[in-house]
Amino acid sequence: MSTTERTKSAKHTQGDASVDSAAIGDIRRVLVAIAEPGESAEATIDTAVAIATAHAAQLEAVSVVNPSLSGVLFPAMENPIEQAPALRAEQHRRQTALRKHLAEHTGYAGGWSIDVPLGTPGESIVDRARQIGADLIIMGLGRHGAIERFVHDDTTLRVVRRVSVPVLAVSDTLHGMPRTVIVATDFSRASSDAARAACALFRGCAKFILAYVESEFDAAIAEHDETTRVIRREGVAGAFQHLCETLAVPPGASVETVTLRGVVSAELIAFAQRSGAAALAIARQQHSMADRVMIGSVTTALLRRAPCSVFVRPIGSAETRAERR
Repeated sequence: MSTTERTKSAKHTQGDASVDSAAIGDIRRVLVAIAEPGESAEATIDTAVAIATAHAAQLEAVSVVNPSLSGVLFPAMENPIEQAPALRAEQHRRQTALRKHLAEHTGYAGGWSIDVPLGTPGESIVDRARQIGADLIIMGLGRHGAIERFVHDDTTLRVVRRVSVPVLAVSDTLHGMPRTVIVATDFSRASSDAARAACALFRGCAKFILAYVESEFDAAIAEHDETTRVIRREGVAGAFQHLCETLAVPPGASVETVTLRGVVSAELIAFAQRSGAAALAIARQQHSMADRVMIGSVTTALLRRAPCSVFVRPIGSAETRAERR
């Protein structure tokens, strides 16, 4: 059973732009992964357009044709030689349908680039992000049915684990900028950077809720030593205050803080349901295999079970992109 402590801050003013830049960097190129054009992709597309418009970013859509599913797509063709023309035709069909759908439904003035490669979705999305130097990847959570959910979960997790740029996994209910965003924090540098990245990315958001979960497993995770030191030195209230002072909050947005107690992923999921938040922002932590066996992966649990969109910032993502450029 969990207990909750909650405090509310006054509206914050825009912070130092250097803090904003250090957290996420400029959003210039956004890669949008779309399985198939149509109603199931609307939330992902609408959210991508809203973010690209706010950041004056270029959009590229990638839709991967998976040859390993060719037996399902083309059951009458038994060997790769027979399948090749059909796969090329499927690429052409997908690209034509996607171009038409984006032109008719988005009206995005910045225009779209479109890539329809052959390959496995996770690896192809990661490769394309690296090729174009994407600053952000947006993709759907895809929770329509059991099979589709399994495929999309696997693809999203593969992308999140392999890229050095932030990933926004969009739920079916988000169609634009989220109005309320929960930011999971343990007061480590990684989670503080994720909080600053969320404030920088979600321009127009009305409320950010900083959520700290007191977990019985904290002491078992080496990365949380930093958390223990911060809380012992400043206390939870002091740590929240210090974090708030470093945030470049969008004009007009408010910041609230909440302390939860229990298992990290379960408490964040339950709080997201209670609060009606549109998105949850987290840092992707690096744990050993033993740690993952002991406590499970918080990132994996949230991507699979969170009732809202999930924004994942890898450790050092802005620094990696700055070096690349």
